[in-house]
Amino acid sequence: MIAQTSHPVLKKTLAQIKEEVNEGSSLTQSMSRYPKIFSPFFINMVRAGEASGTLNIVLERLADFSETQQALRGKIRAALAYPVFMFLIGSAVLFFLIAFVVPNITRIFEEMHQTLPAITVFLITVSRFLESFWWAIVIALGGLHRRAPIPDQEHRKGHRFWDRLKISCPSSGR
Repeated sequence: MIAQTSHPVLKKTLAQIKEEVNEGSSLTQSMSRYPKIFSPFFINMVRAGEASGTLNIVLERLADFSETQQALRGKIRAALAYPVFMFLIGSAVLFFLIAFVVPNITRIFEEMHQTLPAITVFLITVSRFLESFWWAIVIALGGLHRRAPIPDQEHRKGHRFWDRLKISCPSSGR
């Protein structure tokens, strides 16, 4: 696997695991020192394979499982790319309309001096807010890119998902 790996960190990790196994550690012990690379599921499956003497079968099944999981992730990303893109474009268009177009139309309503429905008054209020403070919303959305690290494992998974989503957005690129 070391020769087949192009990622330098993974290559170094695999070399260290090989060295530790050659020195007498079990594969499970060596892999468990790298929790960022090997999940608990993967480590426990290898442990079961070592205990039962079927390590080669377990590793083949883990490889098949990993390939299937990677293919599924690719399909999910491909399926979500267009809806996410359309949501972002739609949100931008809606923001532009409410912040810049609706204020021009509201002047017509003001000149008519008639009582407006509550939903129209609400839309006008939101429009005036966005017209005045659109820059604050852009700064707040930009601030979502900056976060302090959270030690909780579940939050890390959420942050990884959010970061991958931001990276996949054509406008963000971060």
